[in-house]
Amino acid sequence: MSAAADGAAACKIEEVSKSFGAVQAVRDASFSVEPGSLTCLIGPNGAGKSTLLHCISGFLRHDTGTITIGGTDVSRWTAHRRASNGLGTVFQTTRPLEGLDVWTNA
Repeated sequence: MSAAADGAAACKIEEVSKSFGAVQAVRDASFSVEPGSLTCLIGPNGAGKSTLLHCISGFLRHDTGTITIGGTDVSRWTAHRRASNGLGTVFQTTRPLEGLDVWTNA
């Protein structure tokens, strides 16, 4: 999947929603990440940031919406298939790794 080849966004999220019973964790999230960009998702505790990232990576299946990577709809792909095609998740570390600069530790 090469976003640069066809001018598609590296990642495009369109109207993604996820509920757990009566609790709507994510409602109609939409944004694009351009190739080569550094993008942050910020918000208060409980805003649904982790849930949305889990939906994008395939760890959770979203209820509605579309997730496209490099112009390919990956909405129904497993987390393993997404990872095999270059979509990765890095979990937060609780402390810096010694010997690495600030950028590498980020």
